[in-house]
Amino acid sequence: MKGSVTCAITVTIVLATAGVAFADPITITVDRRSVGAIAGSSLTQARANDTLVATATAPVGQGPGAATAALASSYSDPMHWVGAGSASISTNGWGAYSGVSLFEADFSVTSPVSYTFDGTFVASRSVPRGNSSDGLFAVLSVDTGRDEDGEETGPSVFALYNPMPDIGSSSSNRSATGLLTPGKYAFLLLGSASHIFPESGTASSAFAFTFDFSPADAAPTPEPASLLLLGTALAGVVCRSRRRSMHV
Repeated sequence: MKGSVTCAITVTIVLATAGVAFADPITITVDRRSVGAIAGSSLTQARANDTLVATATAPVGQGPGAATAALASSYSDPMHWVGAGSASISTNGWGAYSGVSLFEADFSVTSPVSYTFDGTFVASRSVPRGNSSDGLFAVLSVDTGRDEDGEETGPSVFALYNPMPDIGSSSSNRSATGLLTPGKYAFLLLGSASHIFPESGTASSAFAFTFDFSPADAAPTPEPASLLLLGTALAGVVCRSRRRSMHV
């Protein structure tokens, strides 16, 4: 009986230890994902979800036009982020229109990780950009805090931009690789389209990306099933050794 109790305790300790080895080094601390659409005095927003959509249509008397923004994304696996977003406006006369798709998250790193970011960016306009504030870029920063406008104030780890056309279209593929040491970080990927002049036309921005992390340790991390089998085997060896010693 005493040997059985010892074996049970041993199994519990071994499996508990195996579970500790599995903690992800990446933890999402703040979900800032959002989309927004403005058409004249009409405003629509959505936040903090894997699927976000916003559509705004100009009220009667403010000129025909509409703005849309969408974002489909996930970091349910903290080591693998993926997403696609778009923003577009369409106008037929004077008005202020804007669409913004934003993948943004604050996260912490508890042990060194290697990262690989791959993104595809596309933008187009049928009317001159003028004073419109279109943007299409990805920035990873060290999180040292935010200013009064909510913008990250820490230094950039990487910053990738797609050239925005004054009129016409542009596209690019951007990537970055590197190492993150333990600490706090903020990642932002934005696509926006806007129009504030009387000319009729359209504008759009779109992106798709993957952001992958992996432990920087040279030794590969065992799979859960492998750890379970190893833990069970070790527990069996200990149990058999104890039983033999009890019968000597």
